Amino acid sequence: MKLFLKIFAIALACILLAGAAGWIAYDKLFYEETKELEEDIVNVDEDQDGNKDVEKEEKEDEKEKDPLKEAYENSNRVNFLLVGIQNGMTDTIILTSLDRDTKKVDMISIPRDTYYWRKGYDRPAEERKVNAAYPDHGIEATKKIVSDILMDIPIDYYVKVDYRGVEKIVDAIGGVKVDIPINMNYDDEWDKPELHIHFSKGPKILNGQEAIEFLRFRKNNDGTGYPDGDLGRIKAQQQFIKSAINKALSFKLPSVIQKSIKHVKTDVNLKDAILYASDVSNLDVSSDVSMITIPGYDKYTDKGAGKSSYFFHDPKEVKKVIMNLYGVEEEEQENKEE
Repeated sequence: MKLFLKIFAIALACILLAGAAGWIAYDKLFYEETKELEEDIVNVDEDQDGNKDVEKEEKEDEKEKDPLKEAYENSNRVNFLLVGIQNGMTDTIILTSLDRDTKKVDMISIPRDTYYWRKGYDRPAEERKVNAAYPDHGIEATKKIVSDILMDIPIDYYVKVDYRGVEKIVDAIGGVKVDIPINMNYDDEWDKPELHIHFSKGPKILNGQEAIEFLRFRKNNDGTGYPDGDLGRIKAQQQFIKSAINKALSFKLPSVIQKSIKHVKTDVNLKDAILYASDVSNLDVSSDVSMITIPGYDKYTDKGAGKSSYFFHDPKEVKKVIMNLYGVEEEEQENKEE
């Protein structure tokens, strides 16, 4: 039991940092939430310029012949949707996949500004972003949408955490070391509470409050920011996650559960949690955890609801990522399409 609690505490730290081990949640301590999917959510695919909304048709006979679908069915992977909640929206979205055979973890970040059209939710422009689905429909809808973006990948569980929990967990493990990539100077007096971010470029050990500021930073007061926009923000988050996991793995965390448990919700049950805990008990972050962002590009454009900055994912490249994740050769897929 001590080993399980130690592993659980480590996992909880990672969860609270939008990290890699949400599958070890202890459901007797967490709240469970289920919400029915709204019927008006329609999954769509777009062309590269985002000019075309096409309803997705699924045919059961094609599924059986699709090597990727077959890989889903035959794989020993377990997939978790990890989301960080800020002001009622999903500020951080990460698909985390545990390969129970290799004991490795793969993390795929979905930018919160990823364009995703939903029937009946055209205006304002922000309603066409993936992070807008959660306040409208809840976590089950968010799972469905992320699955659609990632080639219908099965999502077995969810773990969601608010940023207050991140603050508490960072303080509990004595801070997290990061290399701040740029000077950060941003003030928002309208935020509740007010948000003030001021960091100089270079290495720094962040306490809980500073960690929140670092993770939330998008741009400076003068409009400058990460050279690669929201992708730069995701890279910063990924750096933070790896550093936090490393710190947690070497830290005793008996008090972390009590301090942060109310900030986490999941549908992982105890039986499965114990199984997955044993899978990641010897996790080596440097070699066993990989992090990527879905391929795509940023574009400031008008999609019929006013101009806004969107991230458009590249379906063909995303498919390659998922095929690689499940070990499906391109030849197999090409033969199927022929």
